[in-house]
Amino acid sequence: MKDFKVLMRYFRGYTFSYVLAIIFTALAIVFSRLVPLVVKFAIDNVLGGKPPESGFTLYLYNFFGGKEQLITNLWVLGVGLLILSFFNGLFSFLREKFAGTTSESIAKNLRDDLYNVILKANYDFYSKFQSGDVIQRCTSDVENVRRFLAADAISVWRIIFMIAFVLYVMVNLDIKMTFISSAVIPLLTGTAFWFFLKVKKHFEKVDEAEATVTTVVQENITGVRVVKAFTREEYEIEKFIKKNSEYRSLDFNLLKLFAYFWTISDFLALTQFALVIVLGSYYAIKGEITIGTFVAFTTYVGMLLWPVRELGILLSNFGKVRVSLKRINEILSYELEDLSEKDDYKIEGEIEFKDVWFGYNPEHPVLKGVSFKIGKGETVAFFGSTGSGKSTIVSLIMKFYTPDSGKILIDGMDINDIPKRILRKHIGLVPQEAFLFSKTVKENISITKPEASEIEVIESAKLAAVHEDVVKLEKGYDTIVGEKGVTLSGGQRQRITIARTLLRDYPILIFDDSMSAVDTETEVQIRQAIRERSKEATTIIISHRISSIKDADKIIVFENGVITNIGTHEELINQPGLYQKVWKIENLLKNFEG
Repeated sequence: MKDFKVLMRYFRGYTFSYVLAIIFTALAIVFSRLVPLVVKFAIDNVLGGKPPESGFTLYLYNFFGGKEQLITNLWVLGVGLLILSFFNGLFSFLREKFAGTTSESIAKNLRDDLYNVILKANYDFYSKFQSGDVIQRCTSDVENVRRFLAADAISVWRIIFMIAFVLYVMVNLDIKMTFISSAVIPLLTGTAFWFFLKVKKHFEKVDEAEATVTTVVQENITGVRVVKAFTREEYEIEKFIKKNSEYRSLDFNLLKLFAYFWTISDFLALTQFALVIVLGSYYAIKGEITIGTFVAFTTYVGMLLWPVRELGILLSNFGKVRVSLKRINEILSYELEDLSEKDDYKIEGEIEFKDVWFGYNPEHPVLKGVSFKIGKGETVAFFGSTGSGKSTIVSLIMKFYTPDSGKILIDGMDINDIPKRILRKHIGLVPQEAFLFSKTVKENISITKPEASEIEVIESAKLAAVHEDVVKLEKGYDTIVGEKGVTLSGGQRQRITIARTLLRDYPILIFDDSMSAVDTETEVQIRQAIRERSKEATTIIISHRISSIKDADKIIVFENGVITNIGTHEELINQPGLYQKVWKIENLLKNFEG
């Protein structure tokens, strides 16, 4: 019930409209369930000629002139049925209108809040939830909640009102026939609860299996280049077929349970109908009940059985929506980053690490007692093999993660005392993966500075050595680059991300192996442009190519999470270590190519 309590807070502002939907549900039930009484009135009191004993029906009987007048004006009964149908239709429409408005609004607010969490959650969120699973929770699970509020929750009230009203009418018609008409109801109710207990554990498995299928599809669409490059199409198709088969198997088991429920409930319902018809006919022949009462009971027994049978489906949907709410709440309750800007900071660019230890898994540290200092305006390079901790340093500077121990200082201030949004606004990051949105080139570049003029955008593109490539595109800077920039080459995408960062004057610039797809000549051109543009900016360069970092003021060499060497290029090539080894290998390759 904890998850349903979370849902209740989304009813703020919509409670009144939902209560109206429930009221209109009750009114629709009353008008639709009066129809059998009109039929009974026609059979017993008009065609049968027996005046009603008392009550409102006697008043109507006399008002319309008794048997003689009603026999010659049977259209009056038809008009009565039309009036009942009209009000039933009117109140049913109003019920759907208000229930639909409430459910759609709540679903919209749920999606808004989920998306808010997805973008503002702590960075470790993205390692704990698979993207396909997140998509599943924001779409299918929210849709389950919407359908429950629009139909199932209202149907619960319909069942309550229907059973209460029908039993009330039946008791007033004949108590003995009421017991006969409800004899199988306890068995049907028990079957419904048995069905609920059986299916509730299946829903979570089916939901998770569907999320896995979604994840496989999403991963292969995202990584289609890798799939095609390594001719993995058949393998990935087999993988999808396997996951899809598992999903089908679980879903089929669920459908079998539904089949069992409907089979059992159909048998019980038909048994109930048989009891009413056989015993009702017997009592009618004996004269213990009228023909009209018998006909009314044959109608009302269906009205009684239908909601009880539906109870099983509603209970199963209740279990399904409970699973969905649990999955939704796992995201909604996730801790958000503090992105406030309550204080005004002016970051200059000095960075210092003091004995920093960190591991994505605390038992396996990636950084082991790392200490270094970068002065304001310095250009510092991080060098080392893959997995040595270089990019982890960047993640810590950006406050994507928090060190397990040690301190990180920015301009002498503990990084934990600087709001994340303020910090990130002062750091221009060009990541390893050149990600572009499905927008125009101009829009992709101006993400860091939406108010930038066209001249500023072009200037930053020139600095990133991509302007000449852009103007050759079909619509120049107004060209849509396609999802993730698939219509551009790897080098073009990287240079556009560089232009995006250079559009703003950041006091700290970080290039995380961001020129791997750029040729050496173009890279030199970009480096010179950056140096001219950002003379006072603190610049961090991560690269595997010594040619990319040899002009840095200081080079820090990482091996297995520790710093093994610090110095200039000239100093490091004369010191035994990784840097010297790679330098010698690069020179040998150059000589061999020459």
